[in-house]
Formats: sequence, C-alpha cells, structure tokens
Amino acid sequence: MLFIFLLTNINIYPTKLNSGETLHFEHNLDNSLFVRIYNLSGIEVVSQDVTNNDDIYLSLPSGMYIVTMSNPETEEIVRQEKIVVTN
Repeated sequence: MLFIFLLTNINIYPTKLNSGETLHFEHNLDNSLFVRIYNLSGIEVVSQDVTNNDDIYLSLPSGMYIVTMSNPETEEIVRQEKIVVTN
C-alpha cells in the first residue's frame, strides 16, 4: 500500500514546552507516523508510533531537540521540527 504524506497535513505543538508536558501530534493521514526525538548530540531519546491527535509525554532535560516524523513502512522522514524543552 502506498501512502502519500503532505507536509502541510502534519502539525505538532507546542514547540516550546516544559518538561513534564505533552507534545501533541495532529494529522489527517489514514496511517500512523513513527516519531523519533533526538537531542543535539544526535542521541535518540524518544521513539513512538503516533496516530492522529496523539500525545507524547515528555520528561526531558532542558534543551533543544529535533523531532522527526516518518512513514512507518518505508522509514522515509516526512517532516522534521525543532522543539525546546524548559524546566
């Protein structure tokens, strides 16, 4: 099955949040996304499948992180976002 991802169909918010808050994912795709969050050293700190209107609870140290969202079947990255976590 072929899935087409449009970057405008995927939103995450907030992009600045406190540790202990949730990162919300919103999309209108029929399938899930595989989300990975990396610190600026390139170390993966979170990985999880998300569906539309899913949340990921983040308990991370203060800092900047890169969120990648990919097609779970092909592992092709379809969107990247920067988030900032504060304490």
